[in-house]
Amino acid sequence: MKKLIIILPVLIAVIICLSFATKPHPTEQPVSKSINLSIYSNNNYSSAAYDSTIASVHITVYKVVGNKYISVYEKTLNGMQLKQYPDMQNATNSSLTIPNLLNSREKLLINYAVTYNTQGSELTLNNYMVTNAAKKEDLKINI
Repeated sequence: MKKLIIILPVLIAVIICLSFATKPHPTEQPVSKSINLSIYSNNNYSSAAYDSTIASVHITVYKVVGNKYISVYEKTLNGMQLKQYPDMQNATNSSLTIPNLLNSREKLLINYAVTYNTQGSELTLNNYMVTNAAKKEDLKINI
């Protein structure tokens, strides 16, 4: 009888837990994230001092789930002389779409690096932006 009194509450608790575990949870629909990229120069590089400096841009987009980073996009733009980059009004624009994002659990980490090369000496400036899939983003990269 004592065994029945001990086992019965445990059995009832297990049955209740199983009934909650088998109920379907609402599933989130994946969405696509749009990102507008604009690359431009905000400085005057017309001086002869900048003639030998070339800048290139490397963009990597990661999907972040918990502590896991998954690369979903990577692009390196060809290097150009600083004075060849357009000003802000004439920026080089492109659009990027990342499909199948779960807005509540996944984020995007957009990492971009601008590398300046002057006669073999290089300087790389890294920057990043973290976003979710809720809205359209504009990423402006200033050279």
